[in-house]
Amino acid sequence: MPVPAFAQPGGLAPGEYITEHGWGVLSIQPAEKGALHFSIEAVGGNLFVCGLDGEIRNGRAVLPGDGKRCIVQFTRKGEDIDVAADPSCKYHCGARAVLEPLVKDCRRTLDRFQGGWIRNDLAITQYRLGDVAGCRHTLAPLQKDARQSDEDLKQEYGQMDAEKYLPVIRAARTNLKLCGGKAAGR
Repeated sequence: MPVPAFAQPGGLAPGEYITEHGWGVLSIQPAEKGALHFSIEAVGGNLFVCGLDGEIRNGRAVLPGDGKRCIVQFTRKGEDIDVAADPSCKYHCGARAVLEPLVKDCRRTLDRFQGGWIRNDLAITQYRLGDVAGCRHTLAPLQKDARQSDEDLKQEYGQMDAEKYLPVIRAARTNLKLCGGKAAGR
């Protein structure tokens, strides 16, 4: 198949590229000033989702990563495109990739129960990836309640709400201890 005129050097052309067995999709679209816009959605064997998107210039994309830049290299191989990413790109995969945008973009619409569980899930993921500072930061909005006793929380929120909220706070207490934060309630 001939490479379209709007393809970049190296033969990258707009279109959708699907992995064998359909576990990943690469979409490439024309962008401004000779760049190509790409998005990748993939599901790993552990059912973690990876999602990347950005601009490809001269066969590579540079994105924010795990403390440094995430570099993704795109190489045309026949009708296929080989995609290679460096280890800092793990930032875009797994629970962190799914939950961080929720905490950031949806915090105004999440109630304390949903938001609390999402924060706990993200914090434990950050902890397991060695990001204890990120874990503490994620749990910071729950610290005040985590320091209170269960009885104080029942007084503050009422019996019904407290019954739903206490499991969130108990998880936050455990996660704060793991991450080196302060949680004294019970």
